Amino acid sequence: MWQTKITSNKILLILLGAAVVTPFVYANYFFYPAIFPQNIFFRVVASLAFLYWLFLLQRGKATAVKISFISLSLVAFIAVAFLSSTINPGFKFSLLDGWERMEGLLNYFYLFLFFIAAASVFEQKENWLKILRLATLVNFLMACLAILQSLPVSFLVNG
Repeated sequence: MWQTKITSNKILLILLGAAVVTPFVYANYFFYPAIFPQNIFFRVVASLAFLYWLFLLQRGKATAVKISFISLSLVAFIAVAFLSSTINPGFKFSLLDGWERMEGLLNYFYLFLFFIAAASVFEQKENWLKILRLATLVNFLMACLAILQSLPVSFLVNG
């Protein structure tokens, strides 16, 4: 039983870690080659992590999210955003936003799902350190790619 819980948390940690590598998602055949694929990738990863967390919670292998100031603040933010969107004459745009940014209420919903799954995994310091190391590595590699794009290197997409 103990080994199963460790394995379950590792799988959830891998799913949440996949969200950290979202900046590397790029598909040249879209009109917005970075924004659209990155948002879809993040939404799929957040959904899978949340569904897996629900599965683990139902089996008693995951902990429920503790009510804290941060979780209440996030719920209040989404509630206020929803309320302001319903007053807005363009509710559809508030819900989905445009393809060029994809920053609507729907995106906040997926961020909330991601938060719920992450809050159950990041209770131990070791898990925080793992994800912070991965995020540091991803940011370093992205910075290197940004520097390389200013050079005449043929294998990189410029612009």
